Amino acid sequence: MANVSGAAENMFFQDFVVIMVVAGIVTVLFHFLKQPAILGYLVAGVLVGPHVINGGLIQQKETLQSVADLGVIFLMFSLGLHFSFRKLTKVGGKALTIGLIEAPLVFVAGFGVAKLLGWSSLDAIFIGAALCISSTILMFKTLSEMGKMNAPFARLVFGVAIVEDLIAISLLAILPSIVATGGFSIAGAAGIGLKLAAFFVSVVVLGLLVAPRFVDYLDRFQRQDVLMIGILAICFGVSYFAYAMGYSVALGAFLTGTVIAESKASERVNFFTKPIADLFGSLFFVAIGMLWEPKALLLIWDKALIILAVFLVVKIGMVSLSSMLSGENGPAAFRTGFSMGQIGEFSFVIAALGLQLGVLRADVYPMIIGISVITMFICPFVLKHADLMIDPFWNHVPKKWKEQLDLYHQWLDQLAKVKNPQQAAFRNLTLKILGQLTINFAIITTLFLMAAFLMRNSLEWLPWVERLGDWKRAFFWMVTMMIGLPIFVATYRKMQAFSMLLAEISMHNASPLLPLDALRNGISRAILITGTVILIAWVLIFSSTLLPPFRILMVSGISLAVITLIFRQHFIKIYARAQMALVETLSEPQDIDPVPDPEEVMPTLLKGMDVEVITLKDEDWGLGRQLRDLDLRVKTGSNIMGIERSEQSIINPRPTEILLPNDRILLVGTKHQLSLARQYMESGTV
Repeated sequence: MANVSGAAENMFFQDFVVIMVVAGIVTVLFHFLKQPAILGYLVAGVLVGPHVINGGLIQQKETLQSVADLGVIFLMFSLGLHFSFRKLTKVGGKALTIGLIEAPLVFVAGFGVAKLLGWSSLDAIFIGAALCISSTILMFKTLSEMGKMNAPFARLVFGVAIVEDLIAISLLAILPSIVATGGFSIAGAAGIGLKLAAFFVSVVVLGLLVAPRFVDYLDRFQRQDVLMIGILAICFGVSYFAYAMGYSVALGAFLTGTVIAESKASERVNFFTKPIADLFGSLFFVAIGMLWEPKALLLIWDKALIILAVFLVVKIGMVSLSSMLSGENGPAAFRTGFSMGQIGEFSFVIAALGLQLGVLRADVYPMIIGISVITMFICPFVLKHADLMIDPFWNHVPKKWKEQLDLYHQWLDQLAKVKNPQQAAFRNLTLKILGQLTINFAIITTLFLMAAFLMRNSLEWLPWVERLGDWKRAFFWMVTMMIGLPIFVATYRKMQAFSMLLAEISMHNASPLLPLDALRNGISRAILITGTVILIAWVLIFSSTLLPPFRILMVSGISLAVITLIFRQHFIKIYARAQMALVETLSEPQDIDPVPDPEEVMPTLLKGMDVEVITLKDEDWGLGRQLRDLDLRVKTGSNIMGIERSEQSIINPRPTEILLPNDRILLVGTKHQLSLARQYMESGTV
């Protein structure tokens, strides 16, 4: 047995070496060709896979596939770190409008064409899902190389990409449920969507309350190993929770990244986890390439070309059209459309999910990967030369059409202007209360779903609960209700405020001859009673699997009512503190003041000193080192007075502070000392 185990370990090590060597060579080659690294990993996978060399160079494909599955978790976690709910609030209605119009239309187009070409409904669903999500990584790289990162259309592109990321995560959760039920129905989709929304909102809200504070606490130790282990524990824990609830591990990993992105230490987390994410992410893309069979793509080249043509036309066209509908001018709208004419990392994850579920026909997977590879090749070239196509086309658009578009945009501007401040205030307050009620209902739903899951597995995880007999259901129902009591009390108070607000709005234009106070109170009570009935019905529906016998239920209900009356004020305070903590997490940090002119603030004694700000680049020697290890003052005579990092400013940094990419370092010294400091930070020599 020991020999067999040793041989297996040797084969795994040999396979790993082969993959790393081939991937390294191909990736360097693609770097010189100025092509995305993802393409290099895919090509490396094809080269070591079974479809180029007979039998392939890899012996233990199953073991490497398991390692590559970890790559999905790290890849989605890394994508989540670059997603921010603060960014989502900034993208505004334009990006939301574009994303919610173009992505479903591209999905429908892909689904419809796939069905016409002979694929099954499940195959067509996965094809449509893979086509409707653009590659954020490729867009970022291309626009960065073009120097257009701060262009107005680029900011809109990244806003739409954020919306598409949310759609992709929803698809990763919904697709397994569609496969399990064997098809798509409106009622089934509504149920799946409701449960997904409850899970999503609850994990995000609870995560935003806990994860950023926990990560910032770990960061105080100034130990990379402590921070890394803590982050990985959260990531894998939430991923397993998503898996246990019937969703993809990718969903849990992405949500973990999104909530940790709101911590103050998010930049350090990203810096420390990036090498691991790059390693396992590359293995994931290599595994995708190993499973890709180019010969299978050649057998359906005609269908693949049709799907590719439909994707490019519909994606670019729908993004451009929806951009114009949201208020963008013609050229900017088309630039936005051309920027999103490719598919990438999420499409790979969706295709891999289809393979994992065993529902894709043999030719679907190679077609999705093939289309992705083609769009990755052509999109950067097309985007860099888009103006050569857009400007002549727009010049030939009839003048009458342009005038109609201008009139439409003027109409949108008029709608955006607040004509009645009082109505606007009522509308904003109404939307705020409705949003809070939606979050509360989602958390309540998830609490009962989690309790039902625990009760189903109680024999394995909580064997002592089985001794409770008839009181087993009552135990889970009571515990869930006790945990949710602060939310129930807060929800009732929100409904009170909402009912009074609606009653006030309904009385706005009423005749003064009517008994306004009586009408206002009557309307308010009717709305509150209706909301209370909805809340009770909601609880009964989602706790139906937990409800104990009627006699026990009555005893439990009376006990909860007494507890609520006694501790009502405490529950209100708990909810208020949680709400304040959530607002604090998502609140914008204060703007960093610009570095003042040294001549204006420098005391006379220091007139011989200079101040300089240098920005760390990825290739600089000082990157990733602690300040005490640099020993900058001894080596060069200059001092580091401050570090500007992302959205925070570190004044007089500690010796244990680690320098991260794009840090702006404030140095003080003579001109000669600052020159030595620049050289030392770049090369490590003076």
